[in-house]
Amino acid sequence: DVDNLLVEADGPEMPGLDGSALPFVEMLRGAKPCEQTRDRKEFQLLTPLSVGDPGGDSSIVALPAEQGLSFSYTLDYPNSPYVGSQYHSLRLTEDTFANEIAPARTFVMQEEAASLRTAGLGKGATYENTLVFGERGVVENRLRFPDEPVRHKLLDLICDFFLLNLSLHARIVATKAGHALNAAIVREILRHVREVEIQEGLRKDSTIEIREIMRILPHRYPFLL
Repeated sequence: DVDNLLVEADGPEMPGLDGSALPFVEMLRGAKPCEQTRDRKEFQLLTPLSVGDPGGDSSIVALPAEQGLSFSYTLDYPNSPYVGSQYHSLRLTEDTFANEIAPARTFVMQEEAASLRTAGLGKGATYENTLVFGERGVVENRLRFPDEPVRHKLLDLICDFFLLNLSLHARIVATKAGHALNAAIVREILRHVREVEIQEGLRKDSTIEIREIMRILPHRYPFLL
């Protein structure tokens, strides 16, 4: 429920901490929220929207909901018996996020970790802040939840949705999605919000057609494009 916040970071990326969002939640809960006079922007989705991976089996569907925002995620790692297929859903509130999602840490398969190290990536990753799944389960660590991987995928999805910069009332159903697809559904929702606002007279259409450009400043092809 914090929707107006300035974050300053000193460094090339956000600190990894323990691999989860829990330290950030604890820090925010230790601060005092400030009531502000400006209303929060809200939008109730009335039209189903979807994005998918062409030729793949990854997808995200945004469905209408009367009140609130809920998420569900299906994960499938058929080659890892210790991850396998997992599903988790929740209605998003401060408590459900803090208790069920924020503590879930990032994860990787052991063979993927080796490839990342060879490529010079993941230099800050350790067995303490990253769940590494090997042939015998989690390496040098313990799960916080039996389905911690799918909860971390939900963490990614929920946090990417805050790129909307509005309070959305909808139901989000994701299957094997990652950051790229998360961003795609956010763009699709923002496009839809813009269209609705134009129809309801809440926003002016800033689109300019070629004929209007010609009247303002005559050009020839290809500059008109």
